[in-house]
Amino acid sequence: MSDPDAAIKTLQNIKEVFATFLADNGRASEADTRANLIDKILIEVLEWPEGVIVREQHVNQGYIDYSLKVQTRRYVAVEAKRESVSFTFPTAAHRSLKLSGSLLTEKSVADAIKQVRGYCDDAGIRYAIATNGNAWIVFRAIREDLPWREGNARIFPSIDFIIEHFTDFWNLLSFEAIQRGSLDEEFGSSVRRPRELHRVVARLFNADLPLQRNRLHAQLHPLIETIFEDIADQNALEILQSCYVHIGSLRIVAQDLNAVITDAIPRFLRQQGTEDIVQTATDAGRFDDAVEAALVRRTGQLYLLLGGIGSGKTTFIKRYQKTVGKSALETHALWFHLDFLQAPIDPQNLESFAWRGVLDQLRTRHGHLNLETRKIIKRAFADNIQALTQTVLRPHLTYSGGLDNTISPYLEK
Repeated sequence: MSDPDAAIKTLQNIKEVFATFLADNGRASEADTRANLIDKILIEVLEWPEGVIVREQHVNQGYIDYSLKVQTRRYVAVEAKRESVSFTFPTAAHRSLKLSGSLLTEKSVADAIKQVRGYCDDAGIRYAIATNGNAWIVFRAIREDLPWREGNARIFPSIDFIIEHFTDFWNLLSFEAIQRGSLDEEFGSSVRRPRELHRVVARLFNADLPLQRNRLHAQLHPLIETIFEDIADQNALEILQSCYVHIGSLRIVAQDLNAVITDAIPRFLRQQGTEDIVQTATDAGRFDDAVEAALVRRTGQLYLLLGGIGSGKTTFIKRYQKTVGKSALETHALWFHLDFLQAPIDPQNLESFAWRGVLDQLRTRHGHLNLETRKIIKRAFADNIQALTQTVLRPHLTYSGGLDNTISPYLEK
């Protein structure tokens, strides 16, 4: 049970013990500051459980001194400096300062803020603290409403100031307060009130009626394709790769958007085992796993990729073929992409359209394998040839070389 009265007494004791340590040793290293001051304030004063504190976590720009987790999610990054690193602040009646203002004119403060902000961007952590144990600077490192430098930082300039304003310190940074949303409330993104959500499909008449293209589609499609070409059809690989950006700050924005706009799988499809596709920078989620497993087992599988018009199915498939799935496909398979948006309107012509697409890609993408030879074609259609030898070609079996010559027109077909 949280006890702020006991916490402030603990903080006073920590201050006195640390003052004695400095008197005996003359100075404190960063490790000393962390062990004797910052660790104790986090755990014994602010009551953060040891199990949710991760130390020295590696990110692209270095190591985060402390990552504080809330409900398994990294929520606050703490950059610790030794106590002798001076954090000097402008003299003011209030203790909320703009990050782009006078706060960053002190080099040691600016360096600490920029350092921890970089860690937050790498790791997708929204809030940051820079501290030398005595002074604490708290700010929102990742924002979607304005540039992060335009936001404010909450300043606690000394241990004495914290003791004098302990209620503010406790209500902002204690484990219990942050779980309740204190940082969101302080830095402008209030805890969301429950809202009534509506799906457009729920208001449509005959919402489950199949969507079919009208008779004008064939005539209009060339114009639409020219003016509104799907980015997935562009040949430049870097354009396709640029469609998928995986950085920490954008993941936070995406999580916020998903809380408001969710494209959920309909119940009847979920009951049939339909799964969400969650992608990362290097794979295509469960789709990637399923396809690679099927390639290794060499068993026939059918995968149905579902999504509304404009949801990104084509871009997803092109990205898989050209980037994240390229190695698996080229190692374990001969693959063909048939775009049935280009298929003939008459269903009677679909089979020849499909075979022509396969043949064209055999001659282009897989041409180096030299698969279109008489020997391979005979192997591919061995069952058909066997049937012919038992029927119309049976008389030719009595002539030396007669069968091989006679099947030539069939092989050409």
